[in-house]
Amino acid sequence: MFPGMLSRRAAGIAVSLAVPLLFVLAGTRTAPVVASRLTATWGGGQTAVWVQNLDPRNAALVIARFYTVPGDPPQPPVVVERRNVPPWGVTVFNSPLAEGVPGAAGNLDKYALIIESDRHVAAINVTDEPFNGSAVAYNDAPIAQDVVVPLAVSNFTKQEGGTEVSSMVSVESAHPSAELQATFFSRLWSHDLINGKRIYKSQTTPPVTLNSGGRGEGGTWPLDMENDFAQGPKPERYEGSVGWLLLHAPTGNQLASQSFASLQLMNRSPAGFNSFAVSSFPGVPFDQRSNRLFVPLFRSQFFGITGISVVNPDPVNSVRLRATYYVSELSGRECVTQAGTAVAHKSDDGSEWITIGPQQNEVLYQIGRDSPATTPRIQAPGSYGDPRLFPRCFGSAVLQVDPNTSGTVIAMVNDFYVDPAKRVATADAYQAMRFEDSSATVAVPMVVHDQTPVDGAIYPTAATGIQIMNVDETPANVSISFVRPEGAFGPATTVATRSMTIERNRAATIYTGAIPELAGQRGFRGSAVIRSAGGQRLLSTVTVVRGGRDSMSYNAFKAEFGAPSGALSSVSR
Repeated sequence: MFPGMLSRRAAGIAVSLAVPLLFVLAGTRTAPVVASRLTATWGGGQTAVWVQNLDPRNAALVIARFYTVPGDPPQPPVVVERRNVPPWGVTVFNSPLAEGVPGAAGNLDKYALIIESDRHVAAINVTDEPFNGSAVAYNDAPIAQDVVVPLAVSNFTKQEGGTEVSSMVSVESAHPSAELQATFFSRLWSHDLINGKRIYKSQTTPPVTLNSGGRGEGGTWPLDMENDFAQGPKPERYEGSVGWLLLHAPTGNQLASQSFASLQLMNRSPAGFNSFAVSSFPGVPFDQRSNRLFVPLFRSQFFGITGISVVNPDPVNSVRLRATYYVSELSGRECVTQAGTAVAHKSDDGSEWITIGPQQNEVLYQIGRDSPATTPRIQAPGSYGDPRLFPRCFGSAVLQVDPNTSGTVIAMVNDFYVDPAKRVATADAYQAMRFEDSSATVAVPMVVHDQTPVDGAIYPTAATGIQIMNVDETPANVSISFVRPEGAFGPATTVATRSMTIERNRAATIYTGAIPELAGQRGFRGSAVIRSAGGQRLLSTVTVVRGGRDSMSYNAFKAEFGAPSGALSSVSR
């Protein structure tokens, strides 16, 4: 099944964006801060926003303003304040109705949320759907005039049972606007039957552009990729459309977007295991394209299969790309011959350079082959090239555009895992990151662990895995400290600390279940801070697994304000 499929039945739609601004507290003008805007609409689900104070020395005042949705112009908000949020500590905002806040009139289970603080903060949005067990965690989506959604699928794919699934993309206007614009660039996938085996193929289709009506500030434009983009005649044995979106706001306006994807378990087990897993990722500003991107976590049949969707937004020129997988030494036994090595993704012609045409995307699956390497690779609709990986491999990856060219790319990562026998089905999504997103200090706003067992599941009620990648030129001595939300950062309030050395382009894996101070706890909710002693630049992707239910992944935050003193070893390359 294709990673990142979204059904129209998905009950949760949410968009968030990060906005630098000045605001007034108690009549005093404060320094610029990061504000989180969240627009959420769902049925039966709940959204919480985890806000971490990135100031390593001072407590923060955090203010949440809840606006009823729909509302244009918005009605006066319900205001919730949290004072003295400690350094590196976390506070969590739920719906005003869920918290019993006085004055929460109207239907505030559907609301727009603006979070402001007098300190630098990081926000993670978490939407939980109790009725089907799915959940998503997603970073604030940055605003821009032009935004790329690196993966969008339509009517994909007809699995057993005849179910068709599609992406849903929620677009939010940051300012009053006459209209917004969305263009879908895609290929139509189908298959030939040769000796009873499906051989997948694709054909390009002309881009399709839609325009919204007027949208006020915070106004949301939902896009259903199954119905909203008419692509013309479908080929025989049609498997669905795979592509990407380019979103545009008129001059003077900006927008943000959030894409949602779902994976419904269709081949149900005899025990009746039925799971609905959801993932979500924000759109990427067009000006954040890069000639080098980093993926802290990929998985090749290691409790998941990863697809990396790489977009070449250039309307004229092709781009040549090398994808290198740095395999973790912790990989499974089937991966023993590749553990600790670097493996290149081969193009269809056997080259280590992957060519992506103008305004096209390619999805690089990490689908492991059995040993030896001559074993025919597993083909999937929408996939490109040959990862050369064996099963049970995982690690980090680097996407590098040919340095002899001027091309740039944008990419995202989507991951899914289905095992009915072990009662697990998960779907996750996160962006590939630039070197500019890295930092000598990285903030992890949400760490949860609950050792309560779940009958028949391989995970406890909740556990957190943190993948830390060194993107610098030299080995990094790295420490990670787990912090209680109610305590200031310091030795007296640190729950646990671990140290490790991480080589260039490689990643270390930290799992709360393997840390004695956390492993036996029930209901732990906290945060973490990651530091490199020598100032080497780090990136991190965080995954929260939840028993027999869905998992959630998000990228941790750059936190320069907590970085060690002294010059960084690499500022830009």
